[in-house]
Amino acid sequence: MMVTSTMSSEKKLMNAVTSRVTVFSSDELNTHNLVTTITSANGGQVKVTNDVDMAMKLALEGDVDYDEKKDKALRWKIDLFLMPALMLLITALYMDKSALSTSAILGIKQSLDMKGDMYSWTSSAFYLGYLVFELPASFLLQRFPLAKTLSCFVILWSMILILHGAVKSYAGLMALRVILGMLESSINPGLMLITSQYYKVDEQFLRTSVWFCCSGIATILNNCIGYAMVQYEESYSVEPWRLNLYIIGAVSLGIGFFALAYLPDEPSKARFLNDEDKKRLVQRLRGNQQGFGSKRIKKNQIKEALTDVVTWYYFWYGVSSDIPSGAIGSFGSILLNDDFKFSTKKSMLMKMPTGAIIFPGNPLFVWACLKIWKSRMFVSVFSTIICIVAACMLAWPNGNNKVGLAGYYLQELNPISMIQCLSCFSSNTGGTTKKAVMDAIFLIGYCIGMVVGPQTFIESQAPDYIGGKIAIVVSYATSLIFLLLIWWEYDRRNRENAKHLREHPEIEEKARMVQNIEFADLTDKENPLFHYST
Repeated sequence: MMVTSTMSSEKKLMNAVTSRVTVFSSDELNTHNLVTTITSANGGQVKVTNDVDMAMKLALEGDVDYDEKKDKALRWKIDLFLMPALMLLITALYMDKSALSTSAILGIKQSLDMKGDMYSWTSSAFYLGYLVFELPASFLLQRFPLAKTLSCFVILWSMILILHGAVKSYAGLMALRVILGMLESSINPGLMLITSQYYKVDEQFLRTSVWFCCSGIATILNNCIGYAMVQYEESYSVEPWRLNLYIIGAVSLGIGFFALAYLPDEPSKARFLNDEDKKRLVQRLRGNQQGFGSKRIKKNQIKEALTDVVTWYYFWYGVSSDIPSGAIGSFGSILLNDDFKFSTKKSMLMKMPTGAIIFPGNPLFVWACLKIWKSRMFVSVFSTIICIVAACMLAWPNGNNKVGLAGYYLQELNPISMIQCLSCFSSNTGGTTKKAVMDAIFLIGYCIGMVVGPQTFIESQAPDYIGGKIAIVVSYATSLIFLLLIWWEYDRRNRENAKHLREHPEIEEKARMVQNIEFADLTDKENPLFHYST
């Protein structure tokens, strides 16, 4: 962000802030229809409109003194309460998403008489629904109580997955896949909003990697269930693929009801935090230049998100990086079965190491790299380079199955780059509505990649699917270019912002005079104190 003049900077700042927080005298308070009236720390009366961040009320009640020991204890309390719930939710999501891949080698293709590219389209249909509903889902999560809305989405999609097991026709399956995708579009933006409500910028990447990488646990559980379906196939009164979907749907349904009862909608309503904890949490979040989020959807923030070049870098990164994810996610079990010549039962077992690479492998990889390089963008670029090499090993193993299999497994480092992008939305985007829009546009790109990915695996090229493998190599290389562009743009903005504040120190002085500017729900371009973390 580059501000063209001192006067325009000051005006932009003050307009943005004063439209959200206004100080009134005692007499004036009775003549206004106020949303919330609070006595600030210095005794003044403050009107807080729906435009400000939800953390503003706690901020105006006064800060607690900083205490490093208590701050660490608070973070540990949040970790113990929050992280297990987020890990369960992402496990439910990925069990549901990958249930169809397991069902593919349990007989669903034969049962529903799928031929040619019909199976590929069942995967693509899910992401078409995801794509269509991503932006509405993000706005619903912002507008209504976050945890309750997200939990309702989980409960509904679990019911839809259970119905997958009862489907009698290919057309019925396709309809359910679209609805499932629409409902599951809520989970990533929902979990990112929750993470940003509780953690500082430098804490979010690792926490995001921990809950996101529970997709690895989902992979292991799915294949354990699938293995049991094959091992004891003759013991069941229904087809194994149907029972597989019933079991996974029921597990997700239980997780959905647990989240509904357990998760608070935002920190000020968290039962596990006392009043001092909540004030200390607000103090922790000041450095983020963000708070808990605002419930009002703002047109100016939608416009800013749509005109921000970083939004479209993320969009194209989402498209290119998730073509491989869509391809491997849908055809991973089939490659193990057909290309690598493992039996159906052995394929289930050979898929499990991918779960171990994702979790705990990916969080450990992130933790180690951050210790060495201190830059999440570097970690993202480094993991993508490894994925390019792994894709080449899979595509051209020179007749060595071990090389191809190693390439297959190493591609499970790809989620690290997506995790880094998700953490950037929570820490490098100011303004709740702008954050929701940018996240949605990125996930729309993600959906397009996931739709296109399975289509690169053409039935006529079975069993090695060389065209799909080459598409994976090209896609990873393209995604690397967009990652580097995002990194360069963040650094450019930081340099220009710092230079402008050095030349016009009165702007920074004016900004710091605004009480609790961090919680005025300003965008990263409106707030002159905002710093992009790389």
